[in-house]
Formats: sequence, C-alpha cells, structure tokens
Amino acid sequence: MADAFSSSTLVVSIFDIITSPKGIYSALLMSFYYLAAMLVLIFIRVLEKKFTPKEELSGVLLLILSFIGGALPAMADYFVLSTFLNVFILYLSSGVIIRSDDDSSAGAIGFMYAYLFTMGVGVCLLYQGGMWLYRVAS
Repeated sequence: MADAFSSSTLVVSIFDIITSPKGIYSALLMSFYYLAAMLVLIFIRVLEKKFTPKEELSGVLLLILSFIGGALPAMADYFVLSTFLNVFILYLSSGVIIRSDDDSSAGAIGFMYAYLFTMGVGVCLLYQGGMWLYRVAS
C-alpha cells in the first residue's frame, strides 16, 4: 500500500516549488507590487509633510491600498504566502504613516485599515471559491 503513494508522479515537494526560479517569482510577484505601491505611498506622505497641501492624498490612497492588499493574492500562485506578506507590508507601512501624524485616534485608524484588508481577503476568498466551484461543475 505504501508503494502506491511513493510511486506517484503527482507528489511534488514544497521545497522544489519554492526553490525553482519560477516558483519564487510567481510566489512573491504580487507582494512585490504591493510593497512598491506602499513605498510610493510613504514617499507621498513624506512630500505631504514637507509641503503641507490642502488635501492629503495619502490617507485616501492608504484606504484603497488596504483593500487591494487583501484582494491582490487572488492573482498570485501562492495565496496564503502572498496574504501573509501583504499583512506584514500593510502593518509596517501603515504604522509609519500613522506615526507621522500627531493624532490621538491612531488605534482606530489602524483598525480601519486592518478591517479593509480583511474585507479584501474576503472578496479574494469568494473569487477563489467561485473559480473552484466553476472547475468542479465543468
């Protein structure tokens, strides 16, 4: 019985997938895009602090990018890995942006960003589940 499982050609080691160049590239591509967007957002926030415009664009962009960070792993090959990386990227970059303000409601604002990220993950899971049902039904 054990020979039936060991001779299977479908068994692939996770080490083989991650260490192949295509595996690393496809696993981290969406998280690299998200990291680049967050670095641009931090740069915009630094410019806003230096030049003090009438309307601050970084707050609105951070709201949008919080949701996108949760939904972006749907386009990656490794959903869970991309989601965890995006959580850390959001946590660090939103912390930098929130600390740049002298606002007493920083905890509530951070909670709102985390909630939007979770909503993005929920949309992503609905999409992945729908695609799975479509493949099963076909």
